[in-house]
Amino acid sequence: MKRATSYGSTLLLVNSQNRILWASTGAEDVCGWYSDELIGKPLLFLIPERDREAHTKAFQLVVAGDHPTEAFRSTAVAALGPQGKEFPVNLTLYPFAGAGLFLGLLETR
Repeated sequence: MKRATSYGSTLLLVNSQNRILWASTGAEDVCGWYSDELIGKPLLFLIPERDREAHTKAFQLVVAGDHPTEAFRSTAVAALGPQGKEFPVNLTLYPFAGAGLFLGLLETR
């Protein structure tokens, strides 16, 4: 199996504590990680260190419902693959009303 990034998209199910609960098999093609390597990890696992504080603040606003425009908005971010390789992606979070769960769409750009 290959472990390199390519064009495409993958889905992530993330809880309100920012943990990845599920990842589609497309994760390997998009970011180089097998889906089972992502499950249980914080979403920050995929975010470079320099961007983690901003991501955490934005995610907390979405979870609290204080900034609904952050949800459903595609945000250009850098993501981390194996060995720390960075690549550009768009991340969009879709909240499940009242469930404390978010569907994350990660798309290469």
